[in-house]
Amino acid sequence: MKRTAIAIAVSALCASIAGGALAQEQQEQQFVNADSNGDGFLSQEEAQQISGFDQDAFDQADTNDDDRLSLDEYLTAIEQREGQQDQSQQDRQQIQQDQQQNQQQNQQQNQQESTQVDVEEQPANVDVQSEAADVNVEQEEPNVTVEQSEPDVQVEQAEPEVNVEQAEPNVTVEQQGEPEVNIEEGDEADVEVVRPEDEENQQQQDQQQQDQQQQNQQQQSGQSSEATSLMSMQVDDLEGMQVVNNNGQEIGDIEHVAQHTQDNKLYGIVTVGGFWGIGAEEIALPLEEMQLQNDQLVMQTDRGEDEIKNSAEQYNEDNYTQLESGQTLQEAAGSGN
Repeated sequence: MKRTAIAIAVSALCASIAGGALAQEQQEQQFVNADSNGDGFLSQEEAQQISGFDQDAFDQADTNDDDRLSLDEYLTAIEQREGQQDQSQQDRQQIQQDQQQNQQQNQQQNQQESTQVDVEEQPANVDVQSEAADVNVEQEEPNVTVEQSEPDVQVEQAEPEVNVEQAEPNVTVEQQGEPEVNIEEGDEADVEVVRPEDEENQQQQDQQQQDQQQQNQQQQSGQSSEATSLMSMQVDDLEGMQVVNNNGQEIGDIEHVAQHTQDNKLYGIVTVGGFWGIGAEEIALPLEEMQLQNDQLVMQTDRGEDEIKNSAEQYNEDNYTQLESGQTLQEAAGSGN
């Protein structure tokens, strides 16, 4: 019986040695086939082409942490994995051999003894303990880019409404019906005669003077209000506005608003002359000589287009700074830019 067991063990050992050599050749051939670039190493992508060789197996086999496997590292990893499988298989074979030996012993005893013997044997309790795999997963930080569009903000500002109310003058005229005569005696008679019609004429003259003063005050107040309204307007509100003289004759349209680089005064750049834009010229007209009336800019002059064109300064970009559309004339005049 011992010889039989020894023969079985020798046969198993020979088969194991032959199978191991063949398995190693197959493993080396798998390594060569997976090495697609022929550099003698397996990258993670190349190793994953081998069945059962996942990311965890690659990390455990990469003992020098260079993110690639040499042939020795690969074979060592395969041997360790198959060694665990072989150990389990050897344990099972040993159990089977023990069972066979027990059966043979029982048969021999049964032949020697006439008494029937029943042998009950508990099944072998085999515990295979394997250490838990040490798995480290490193994940790169996510690259998150948030793009936010610029807010679209529109600010609309209403034109100020200015109302000027002026009380009518309270004028009381008292006229006496009888003339006043003063007679003084002296070397020569000095007689002053005040006639009713003379007194009435004097009162009418006084009334006209008062009316003229009130009219002048109203004009000054209106001009001040219009000037305030004009200075509160934004630059882009003036662009395209028509310019006329006191008689309502058209002079031209405001192309844009600019500030003189020397005196810092504000000028409206007006295109005059030409036909359909051909032969037209740009001249600079001071805004301080204009008033806002009925959505028009009125120049305080009776001169026509040709006279204004000949007397005004021609527009030269080097002498002016064009104003930004979003600011008011008051802001531009205060900044002095």
